Amino acid sequence: MSKKSSESPRHMPTHCQEVLKAFLISRRVGGLFHNCRLANYLQRAGFEVKLVEKLNHHGDVWRLVLWRGKVAKDHESDWAKVSIRQFLKRNGINYPKQEICTLVEGKRITVAFNWIEGRPGTLRLRKSPQM
Repeated sequence: MSKKSSESPRHMPTHCQEVLKAFLISRRVGGLFHNCRLANYLQRAGFEVKLVEKLNHHGDVWRLVLWRGKVAKDHESDWAKVSIRQFLKRNGINYPKQEICTLVEGKRITVAFNWIEGRPGTLRLRKSPQM
């Protein structure tokens, strides 16, 4: 059995990721690179992202606040878990679905999970939910 190289093409940054990283560094918010990537991914999955935060008082805990967006009612929790799991898998981490915590309150979904990447910081998006 051969070991997977840490520089496999799947884990190498793309040109778009490098451009995003350079832009964030130029704006002095380079620590929010993973926050932006996660927010983008969840927006494409149908959620409206309000907050992506890596907590600084807990080691690797990430907290997300989402609005349902285009996700079907009563499927928000499962779809959030599946979407985050897919995002982490694309980053080389096989994360158990049952370790992603979700709380659904009307249109608002709060999600928490552990991920070692990124630095503590908060990304807030201001777009209001559609009623």
